[in-house]
Amino acid sequence: MSGRVTRSRSGSRATSGCSEESAGAEVSFDVLLPKDTRLPSPGGPPLSVTRRYRAAHNLGHFRFVECARVEQGRPEGNLALWDEVLFPFDPRLREVRDLASVPVRRLDRDGPQVEETVRCDAAGELEVQLRVLDDGFSNTVRIARRDRVTRSRRAPDAQ
Repeated sequence: MSGRVTRSRSGSRATSGCSEESAGAEVSFDVLLPKDTRLPSPGGPPLSVTRRYRAAHNLGHFRFVECARVEQGRPEGNLALWDEVLFPFDPRLREVRDLASVPVRRLDRDGPQVEETVRCDAAGELEVQLRVLDDGFSNTVRIARRDRVTRSRRAPDAQ
């Protein structure tokens, strides 16, 4: 699977990931590549963004989007949906073939330390690597932009 960031080399759009916060009550929008980020030169090393955190759930459900701008921490304007990535933080889920059928549940103990790395090459292709630092389990996937572009609107009470 491969994807292309459909933005100019000057970076007219931001690429970001959505995750849950407040025990899943809210969705946070983490900007991975700000809109003015320049793509690397052909043959050069990819852009790389790495974050570390302690998992709070049995299963990570990562959603990636591209947007025109970010206002008050939320995506605004035209949204381009990218892939979703499911990653088993709980070792008992690692042999499950269909992770989409597994309910996401908050762990009743401290979850494992996780390292998440997103790389963007000169062609704008994105790769996501998720790794459990406690035991070294990892998975690397290329994510792609979906064809559909949707328009984001601010909720009435947010205006």
